[in-house]
Amino acid sequence: MIKKQTGNLILLLTALIWGSSFVAQTTGMEHVQPFTFMGIRTVLGGLVLIPVILFQRRMQPKAQRRAPEVQRHIDRMSLIGGICCGLVLCIAGDLQQFGMTTTSPGKAGFITSLYIVIVPLLGIFIGKKIPKIVWFCVAAALFGFYLLCVTEQFTISTGDLLVLCCAFFFSIH
Repeated sequence: MIKKQTGNLILLLTALIWGSSFVAQTTGMEHVQPFTFMGIRTVLGGLVLIPVILFQRRMQPKAQRRAPEVQRHIDRMSLIGGICCGLVLCIAGDLQQFGMTTTSPGKAGFITSLYIVIVPLLGIFIGKKIPKIVWFCVAAALFGFYLLCVTEQFTISTGDLLVLCCAFFFSIH
């Protein structure tokens, strides 16, 4: 029971941080350009991860630790995969930042979360069967997107389209 409550609290904390980050991003964008914001954000993220990685490595039993010469070896497929994942993540983040220059944090958060329904749709291209409930969710998400983004002139802002492209790239990632 305690593990379930802890898990629920961590999920709630994650949603709170994720949701509030859109407001922080918009506020940060008042002071710097999108590429500068993303660069600083990425460097800070990397700096935060360094102590976490070192702590995890220290907590491993010595028998499970890899020898230094094995740690330095990266096979070609891992390198190509890492570069591709990093490139797609960079494109997604930059599209989101540029989109947020002309759309609200709330809209950006909703549109970005559409990656949740885009992922199963992309699964069609690799032969996955999509359950009927997912199609219902896709329809509900599109209806929500319409209500949130389409204006009286049946237009969508450039920022909304950029954030929608961002959701597509997050789906690929």
